[in-house]
Amino acid sequence: MKNLFFIITLFIGLIAKAQMPGMGGMGKGMKDPKLGRVYGKVLDANTGKPVEYASVQVLWFSKDSLLGGGLVKENGDFAIEGLPSFGQVRVRVKFVGYKDYNQKVYIVPPDKVDQDLGNIKLAVDDKLLSEVDVVAEKSAVVLSIDKRTYNVEKDLSVKGGTAVDVMKNIPGLTVDADGNVQLRNQSPMIFVDGRPTTLTLQQIPADQIDRVEIITNPSVKFDASATGGVLNVIMKKNGKPGYNGMIMAYVGTGDRYGGMANINVKQGKWNTSLMYSYNQAINNTEGFTKRTQLDSGDATGFFNQDNKTQMKTLFNFGRLGIDYNIDNRNTISLNGMIVAGQFNTNDVQNYSGGIYALDASSAGDQINAQKAAFQNYNAQLMYKKTFPKIWERTNG
Repeated sequence: MKNLFFIITLFIGLIAKAQMPGMGGMGKGMKDPKLGRVYGKVLDANTGKPVEYASVQVLWFSKDSLLGGGLVKENGDFAIEGLPSFGQVRVRVKFVGYKDYNQKVYIVPPDKVDQDLGNIKLAVDDKLLSEVDVVAEKSAVVLSIDKRTYNVEKDLSVKGGTAVDVMKNIPGLTVDADGNVQLRNQSPMIFVDGRPTTLTLQQIPADQIDRVEIITNPSVKFDASATGGVLNVIMKKNGKPGYNGMIMAYVGTGDRYGGMANINVKQGKWNTSLMYSYNQAINNTEGFTKRTQLDSGDATGFFNQDNKTQMKTLFNFGRLGIDYNIDNRNTISLNGMIVAGQFNTNDVQNYSGGIYALDASSAGDQINAQKAAFQNYNAQLMYKKTFPKIWERTNG
């Protein structure tokens, strides 16, 4: 009887073992279903606001094998599914500027397969935030292989002036009294935004110039006559997305005052910008001439003259630009520009002279007045296409 009872017990045990999943017999080759799930909400410990896009990782408790993960949603919620339905795991939450959060979680059927971790509050890592101090400043002159770039916004002395004033401050360029610019003792070609222009340097306000490119050895894309180099004047242009604009005004000595207003709208494939600026300045100069006439070392006469010159400049500058981006590499642009200005010069001269032997003298006044004005209107319709770069793949 004892032997019979032992045989029956052993047989029942073998049947039960064969029916258990993951064991021998019928369960061979079967895997445990991954029904585990953890979820919760990630919040800032100080403000209580959601920490969106934080990283959530689920790892094995004893090693760093990744079982699942994801990013926190905009409202702070997260849910990681497909985890093993039995075992101990670690939940790690990480985000830049916050301390890492780690929590042990036991996934045990049937009650603890679906785990709610509640509100996870991340503490700000003060030490990490205090270590970063980024300071960026654009250099006034940038050197490259084929050109030199002069950033006009770094030069406050040209505010209210013209492009001639800008050229006077660029190393390597010489400007004469008439405003003519020379590069390596030759007259360079003047381009605006990479294209030939009918404007002169006196007709371009300095406030509207973003930078100047000095190209000493022009490539084949420029005119063959540009042997003296190219001065490419890049005008300011706003390309920020959305709606943005700026209003600026300035006042200075010598009746210098002016202002600028612009607005830019960039939505979808369209980019529209409108800008207008006005500025004027008055420059006063004074000079004198003292002359003595000599005969055999003796003074026989004299001539004296005083000069007072006033030069007034006035500029109006308006520009409208419309860009349509067909796709990433094809753009159609329509640009219109209005430039108007005046140069008024008044020169007052007071002179006196005489001859001692004749006891005679004379005096008089002379006024020289010059007025010059200009108006320039132009429009451009352009199509721009860029080609993808071809990268060579090398072994190693």
